[in-house]
Amino acid sequence: MCIPSGDHQADNNNEQSRSTIILENEILLMKLNAEFGAQIFLPEQRIDPEIENHFLRSVYNFEKNAASGRELQTIYKIIGEPVYPDETIMDEEQVSKKLDALLDLLYQHKIVLDTLVEYPDRALYRFITTEFFQVEIDLPGGTDCYMHLCYEDFYPNHDYDLRQATRYFVNFIIDDLSLVPQNGLYTRVRTSSGLLIGYKEATTVIRASRTEFSSLNLHQLNIREVLILDDVAFVGFEVEYTGLLPDGGTIEVKGEGQLEFVYSDELWWISFLKFPGIVI
Repeated sequence: MCIPSGDHQADNNNEQSRSTIILENEILLMKLNAEFGAQIFLPEQRIDPEIENHFLRSVYNFEKNAASGRELQTIYKIIGEPVYPDETIMDEEQVSKKLDALLDLLYQHKIVLDTLVEYPDRALYRFITTEFFQVEIDLPGGTDCYMHLCYEDFYPNHDYDLRQATRYFVNFIIDDLSLVPQNGLYTRVRTSSGLLIGYKEATTVIRASRTEFSSLNLHQLNIREVLILDDVAFVGFEVEYTGLLPDGGTIEVKGEGQLEFVYSDELWWISFLKFPGIVI
C-alpha cells in the first residue's frame, strides 16, 4: 500500500503531540506533589495520555482553586437555599420525586453527587438535606466543569471496596494488570507456610507462578462471601480460568480461593491469599 507523504507528516506530528502530552503529564504529577503534596497513584499500564492529561489538569485546577483562599460556601447556599420538606412526612413516591428534583437542581449548579452502588431514595434524600447541603465547597464560576462528590467518601461502603479490590487483584493475577498501588498487597504478606514477606517479594513470587503459562484467560469469578471484622476482612470466591502453555496446550484451573485484608490508610490491602494455581 502506498501512503501519501502528507500522511507521513501527519503521523509524525501526532507522535510529537503525543510525546508532548506525556511529558506534560509527568510535569503535572511533579507539580501536584511539589505545590500541594498530592500523591496521585496511576496504574503501571497507563491509560491514553490525552485522557490522563484531562484528569491531571482537572485535579491541578481543583487544588489550585482550593489553595487560592477564596471564601467557601455551603452547597445549600450555592443552589439558592431551596425549600424542601422533611422526609419523615412523605411517602416513598413523594421522596423519590423530591430527590430527583434536588439532584436536578444540584446538576444545574454543576454539582453532582455520585454513588458507587444503589441506595434507597429515602436514605439519599435524608443525607442530602441533613448533611450534604452543609458541605462547604469552592465552585469556580465561568467554567464548564462539574464538581463530583461521592457519597461513599462520607459513608465508605467496605463491602463494595473489598469486592472491587478482589476484582483488581484477579486482574493482576490473570493479565498482570496493576490497577492499584502495590498491586493491592499489604506491606507484609503471609505465605502459605506462615512466613511474612514484603509486597515486592510477594509480587515476584506471584509472577513466577504464572511464568509456565503464555497467557491466562479468566472464565468466571464468583465472590461468595465478604466478612468484615473491624480492620480485618475475608473474601471467599470461586474462580475458573484457562492457562495457555508455550507448546500450545492448555490447563483448566478451577477452585475456591480466599483473600485476607487489612484496613490501613483508608484502603483495604491483601495480607494473605489462597488462589487456585498460584503458589505463595
